[in-house]
Amino acid sequence: MRDITERGYMKELLKDGTYFMITYKAKKYDQQITRRGKWDNKCRINHDKGYMIYFDRDRANYRCATTPCYISVGLNKQEMKVIQ
Repeated sequence: MRDITERGYMKELLKDGTYFMITYKAKKYDQQITRRGKWDNKCRINHDKGYMIYFDRDRANYRCATTPCYISVGLNKQEMKVIQ
């Protein structure tokens, strides 16, 4: 997993329609959470302020993840079953 602050890498990795798992510390729960995400044209990363807007497939809405934030893409077959 890589941190979202790696600018060039994230631009290559996240394209419209990309499914991924995201892990970050949620301020609301004050604990680390993992969610199923999808990247689309409304998603974005603000490197200067340290956050990422993504579509949360578990909650069917857009969420804001703060850094440090870790994303898993290119999942194996078992992981793909979990996110679909």
